[in-house]
Amino acid sequence: MTRTTLTLSRAAFNSNISHIANLTGCTSLAIVVKSNAYGHGILPIASLAQAHQEVGWLCTAGVQEALLLRAQGITKPILVLSYLEGNLEEAVIEGLHLAVCSWEDVQAIAAAAQKVGKTAFIHVKIDTGMGRLGILASQAVRIVNEMMKLPSLKVYGVFTHLSNTGHADQDYSYRQLAQFDDVLDDLEAVGIVIPCTHALSSSSLHLKPKRKYSFMRVGAAAYGLWKNPSQIALVKEIDPSFSLTPLLEWRTRIIQVKQLPAGSNVGYQLAFTTTKPSTIAMVPIGYWEGYPHALSNKGKGLIQGHIVPVAGIVSMNLAAFDVSDVPDVKVGDELILIGNAPQVQPYEVAREAGLITNVLMTCINGAIERTIVEDHAPLMLLKPSESLWGASSK
Repeated sequence: MTRTTLTLSRAAFNSNISHIANLTGCTSLAIVVKSNAYGHGILPIASLAQAHQEVGWLCTAGVQEALLLRAQGITKPILVLSYLEGNLEEAVIEGLHLAVCSWEDVQAIAAAAQKVGKTAFIHVKIDTGMGRLGILASQAVRIVNEMMKLPSLKVYGVFTHLSNTGHADQDYSYRQLAQFDDVLDDLEAVGIVIPCTHALSSSSLHLKPKRKYSFMRVGAAAYGLWKNPSQIALVKEIDPSFSLTPLLEWRTRIIQVKQLPAGSNVGYQLAFTTTKPSTIAMVPIGYWEGYPHALSNKGKGLIQGHIVPVAGIVSMNLAAFDVSDVPDVKVGDELILIGNAPQVQPYEVAREAGLITNVLMTCINGAIERTIVEDHAPLMLLKPSESLWGASSK
């Protein structure tokens, strides 16, 4: 008996990409596959991206992730966004595009490119108000001009990252975009034309920039993950029909069913005590597998169309669910931890655990195999359930 499965829906991925492209008008998307593709599995997601014609690029955090993709046969352009750990010479040979945030980055890449006798492609990150990595906008023209003089180096891209998207107040985001556009205008004014520009990401779906950029970097949205309820409200104002479908479905199987009398304790710290004769189902999933400890006495699962609560403390490899209201539960029955139904959707599970969605998903243990399926069967509830978004589902 397989104790747990993580499956990824190709249909959901393709649907999300189409919805994003239609909403934003972007003719090319860059799928961000860093951090094991936000917990979804870097290799299966990269294979989905490789096969999709509207995906032009993939983005990783570091060089090692990008080299792994090349080794697995991914041929689309790859941009390394954050850090240059690993073999820069191999990165240049493999044609990786490398983000640079300092003059030291540029020198290291230029030296590697000269050593292997190939041109290195760099994207200059401009700090327009995030305050993390990047060259200050006020210094951009001077520094980019110096970069252009270095042999074996091509300044292929200029980009920025927005820090306060997904909220009703969009003023700061538009100020960042205006500052970025000013940098591009100033570069063009001195004769520097950069082939590739990018600034928008998943949480920028609702923004309408004045300038058309080369592509949009898409992470969470490609995986069907919303940032917060405010974000979905902003997007729905633009397109009420817009939707995202979670790619990932996490299932486990019951390994024991127990009938306990009233007054029985379940799990560590006496954190759950039955108030009536109860049926408790044990599943072989805990915080090692990535099911948050914070869901102790708070989490929900879905079994046979019924929402069932976590009973007691989530242990390292075990969790208990109160299935008293579900008829004929038996060992081997499937229980859904995360899926496309109210109360087990990724954002709702994350919110219950006091996490943001990206944290929940990236904490799912990478040792659990991720498998692509063509699509998931629809998940239905046997009675209405109020979801996070205020809509009642059956």
